[in-house]
Amino acid sequence: MMDVADELSIRNLIARVAWLTDHWSTTAEYLANYTSDCVWHLEGTEPYVGHQGMGQRLEEMLAAGVCGPGLPTRHCVTSLEVIAGAMPDEATARAFVIMTTMKNGEPAIEGYGEYRDRVVRRDGRWLIAHRHGTAFWK
Repeated sequence: MMDVADELSIRNLIARVAWLTDHWSTTAEYLANYTSDCVWHLEGTEPYVGHQGMGQRLEEMLAAGVCGPGLPTRHCVTSLEVIAGAMPDEATARAFVIMTTMKNGEPAIEGYGEYRDRVVRRDGRWLIAHRHGTAFWK
């Protein structure tokens, strides 16, 4: 059984990462929510590994106009379930995600998918250690 405070911390972590995906000020601000050896893997693509890989991903997504500060994209996480792990300092968070944007002045769904995150507690903070995503695009 997971402590309610831990579950709320994990839920806030997932929400914070969704918010920062679209509004980060610095890469350090975003990366503070991931372990230093994290893995971010969208099915069908090569994974990004560690803070260096994640920083590269942020810059690539911003340069491609996919997401990041100043762009109209928003990541909306919904139906989040937090599942206690075998050890007290680990858990799984799984959720649906909808990526919205503005096209011709109108809101539009750009894609949707699922995230499965392995989260761990390090030094009293919950962090994402591994994110696996499945995406469906228009």
